[in-house]
Amino acid sequence: MLKSLIFKDKIVLINVVGDNMKIEVKEKKCAEYYDELLFIQSNYKKILNNKIKKVSRMTMSFVKYAVLSIIFFCLTLLLYLKTKDNFYFIICGVYILLVICSLYLVLITKKRVKELMTNDEDTIININTKNIEHKSTNSIFKISWEDMAFVLINKYSICFIPKTTKNSLVCVPISYKEDIIKLLKKYKKDKLIREK
Repeated sequence: MLKSLIFKDKIVLINVVGDNMKIEVKEKKCAEYYDELLFIQSNYKKILNNKIKKVSRMTMSFVKYAVLSIIFFCLTLLLYLKTKDNFYFIICGVYILLVICSLYLVLITKKRVKELMTNDEDTIININTKNIEHKSTNSIFKISWEDMAFVLINKYSICFIPKTTKNSLVCVPISYKEDIIKLLKKYKKDKLIREK
């Protein structure tokens, strides 16, 4: 069965033959997709150990740090103005540095997302009963089902998370959710699904 989906003037082909699914991703992925992937990559071990309950975007994490730093700066400034204690003045300086660092990290992350979007390439994902294979112009790698920790379904992406860092992540846009879930159920791998 050949199924075509159209996203933003790009055609995406999903070809299911027997127990194999071939997904040709020719669409430009959104900035939020890459932002989410950066968060997953940088927090990989915490996600693997289930220490992170919700996957968010990397820039939003840094914005939250900046907002918290501003709030604590204001509270510390009020304490300084009330007590005139130099200790609170020094702490105000620390919070200003935290705000500057957080905003710098937001800018760096946005720049990295823009680079990823610029270098976005067509990929082919082959899913079968043995493994998941990712092919692009620059790389080819596989993750066997035995090496799969879980399939993480996020707001903008679906990521196949391996048990170790030896393997690379395989990620596809969320637009494939329905087809991938059907296939995982067919393979009796639906117990690997985790929605965050």
